[in-house]
Amino acid sequence: MKKDEIPYLCGGTFLCQVLRARNKLKTSTEHTKCQKENLSEQETFRRLISIFQLSDFYGGTSLKPYTSQFKSCSSSLLPYTQFMDSDLRLDFDRAVTTGDPKIIQMMSVFVTEFIDVKEKGVQMVRSLLGTIKDDGDILDGDAFYVEPGKAVSKKELVEMENFTAEYFLLGVWHYIIMKRADKNERGGTTYQSWYPSKGRYCGTVGNDIKQNITVDFIPAVSATTTDNGNVLLMPSKTPALTAVEYSEEDKSLLQEFTADYDELVLKCISAHFAEYVISEPISKEIADLYSKWNTKANEFQSLSLKPSIWAMISHLNELGEILSIGGTANAGPGLRQIQMKLRNLYVKLHPEKYADSFLYDAIYDDWNMGEDC
Repeated sequence: MKKDEIPYLCGGTFLCQVLRARNKLKTSTEHTKCQKENLSEQETFRRLISIFQLSDFYGGTSLKPYTSQFKSCSSSLLPYTQFMDSDLRLDFDRAVTTGDPKIIQMMSVFVTEFIDVKEKGVQMVRSLLGTIKDDGDILDGDAFYVEPGKAVSKKELVEMENFTAEYFLLGVWHYIIMKRADKNERGGTTYQSWYPSKGRYCGTVGNDIKQNITVDFIPAVSATTTDNGNVLLMPSKTPALTAVEYSEEDKSLLQEFTADYDELVLKCISAHFAEYVISEPISKEIADLYSKWNTKANEFQSLSLKPSIWAMISHLNELGEILSIGGTANAGPGLRQIQMKLRNLYVKLHPEKYADSFLYDAIYDDWNMGEDC
């Protein structure tokens, strides 16, 4: 293996940098109390495989040793991960290159649960940027899809300053899967240089990245409600929900977006949702609006606003899928969770509306769903 292959971008070296950016792990005291570590290396790897496969990957009993092999670049694990399966690759490539909300949502959930973006996001992006910049086998014109459905060249990427963690990770993971799924072993010397001894990271990759990097993320909105018995309430107006100033272009787009979606969203989170499903073509309306906004949503510039727009579109598509396979009768917790997420995003996109006088009781008078998950 050539010395000039340090650093080398591959699945294992990508996993190393992702693991360094994880949220806080369980303490030894918590482990002695039998609290399970949900952010383990193998669980991180399993979730990345799931994102590639666009469905939940189980992993089995081999997951732990295989994770170690993959991280250390000892093997590409192609039979196990199915990274070279032509059908899976085609679906994954199409999802990333078109900015499919489903895969964006999967990466969003992964980042929310696993990555400490506020404290370690810049470190993670800088290290991966440095790896890409100094990897001589990646050409200046090679494409990275670090925005939904939009590619930038390597040369443009390494000069960027503003990133959204979900889009960046998905774009780099896509490049690795499509270009280097069978080349994981070539990252072995890079791994050894980063970890000359077990558990001690000595890498300096990315230290020469000089631009001022900022890393945003798709916001978590699960804590924007209060619980009054069995009825979920919209929040009262609080300083945390005050209106955000956007550019004139974003204001105009947001006005158009909410004009298209507000009535639909309020029906989808209504106590009378089942009645609307019977009497109105809800799933068709979701599909029609998606055909318009799947591309148009990329025109938003705000790094805090765009993720919320994409999350709204994604959750509505999830709801449309539920309706297409059997309506609401047996949707169970999945429907409830989608409705709560839609409600939270609606609040987030309308911070100026929520005072105690908001007409919420008229919507939720018999929606018996507490935020208990």
